[in-house]
Amino acid sequence: MPSAIQPKPVVLRRMGPMECMQAASSSMDVYHSTMVSCHYMIPNDLVDQSVEQQLISTWELAVARVVLRHPMLQVGLRKLDSKKPSFVQVDTINLSKHIEWRLIDPDKEDYGAVRKELYTEQLDKKFPFLEIQPPWRMLILRSLKGPTANDMEVIFGFHHCLHDGMGAKTFHEDLVRALNNPDESKADLVRDHKIKPNATTANIPPSQEDALKFTNTLPHTASTIFYELTPPRLLNTLSSSTRTFTQKCKAWPPITPFDLKANKPTRPSRTHYATFSIPPDMLPTILSNCRTHKTTITALLHSLVLIGLVQQVPASETGSIIKSGTAIDLRRHVIPHTKSKSHPLSNPSRVVANIVTKMSHTFGDDESEANLLENIRKLSKPDTKSDEEEFMKIMWSMATKVRKELQDRLDLGLKNELAGMMKFVGDWQEYLRDAMFKPRTASWMVTNIGVLEGDPEGAGGDGLKNRWYIRKAYFTASAEVAGPGFAVCSVSVKGGELCVEFTWEVGVIEDRVGEAVTAEVERWMRNIGGMV
Repeated sequence: MPSAIQPKPVVLRRMGPMECMQAASSSMDVYHSTMVSCHYMIPNDLVDQSVEQQLISTWELAVARVVLRHPMLQVGLRKLDSKKPSFVQVDTINLSKHIEWRLIDPDKEDYGAVRKELYTEQLDKKFPFLEIQPPWRMLILRSLKGPTANDMEVIFGFHHCLHDGMGAKTFHEDLVRALNNPDESKADLVRDHKIKPNATTANIPPSQEDALKFTNTLPHTASTIFYELTPPRLLNTLSSSTRTFTQKCKAWPPITPFDLKANKPTRPSRTHYATFSIPPDMLPTILSNCRTHKTTITALLHSLVLIGLVQQVPASETGSIIKSGTAIDLRRHVIPHTKSKSHPLSNPSRVVANIVTKMSHTFGDDESEANLLENIRKLSKPDTKSDEEEFMKIMWSMATKVRKELQDRLDLGLKNELAGMMKFVGDWQEYLRDAMFKPRTASWMVTNIGVLEGDPEGAGGDGLKNRWYIRKAYFTASAEVAGPGFAVCSVSVKGGELCVEFTWEVGVIEDRVGEAVTAEVERWMRNIGGMV
């Protein structure tokens, strides 16, 4: 007998321009996923293997409560390869399809090796059944025994169409609250691992283009459209200044060749990552030094990545100008809907959605920065104290510059905001195809989602032994084929470590280069953290 005709899914809303860009990136295999991973400490009464099923049930119920609080975690994605993709309603969410438990026996397996393999695999793993299964997943790693048996790492990966990194941070914060505050009235939410979604057209958050009032001046609009929408074959023939800039800025690293017929890169994108952590006792000193130089950790990361990259990549590949970018959270600009607590934007700072933009930074293009990259190369191994002082001066001046650029951008509010220009792109697949043949827009992107509240109830001390809390977090993005060469993502847990993750595309940036840049940034962060 022929299979029954499947009913047409209920469309909750069309995707906005930012979400359409993420949809196109996914369907063209140029970007895979983003992850925020947290180490959860398990209460003493749930640690023993004899209560494993109780632990799993407790976890599933808490996840269900949080998922039902955030409609974007309940939707399917439809027609990602079209000009008009949409979010659709799903009938049910089977948590066993989203949550995977991986128990590691330390007598038989090396935890670190297993973790590294699975972490990389999760970054590049595609989400299946997008129309009927919300594209987020959770891999839980836990040692069967030993001193870390009460510590489980929860790797939360998500499709960027659903939300941004700040949304993932909110998810984890809400989850630890739900774990510590069980609600007996919600005990029947999960039946046979399944929950009934409650996402509707009324409670799904609007696109950021509908939630925010962007304004653009005519000159800004004209110049942005020229650079962003002019086909690559014409861009360098239309402007002598464009040609000059392109010659100076090599847009390192090169972009993987793209197969226009297959509408995909000529080889599958694979991600490599490197990470480091800064201990909590060093962070106050780093922050103090940043304040002294009128900068921030985000801006300092830019300066240190610039230094590390210039030391590793020859001038013939970087040119005399380098560009980078910063992701910026736009939730501060969303006007809260105070009349109804059920409105999806009643508390914008806690909404799980895409409300984000980016801005660019250029190093070496200003007259005051002539020979900047050359000077960094010369001074990277200072022979004298004066050389070292000059090198430090460059480092802090670049960090101060980036901080000022970020503040200037924030002071403008939503005026001439890049995200406000995305509405002019009618076909994001075509836009991304063109991007494959243009110079790369940034050599790296810094995304800092700030401080995660790992102990929201504030128990502290011995009280933590009988409570759930988060002790450490990582924030990671898969490689972008035509996006920034490095994704530099940072997050810290309140009172805990700052973790910084570098990711890059295998075969585009040599692993030795990526690991050396990461190590150099860590070295400088620790040096600054040790300054008294």
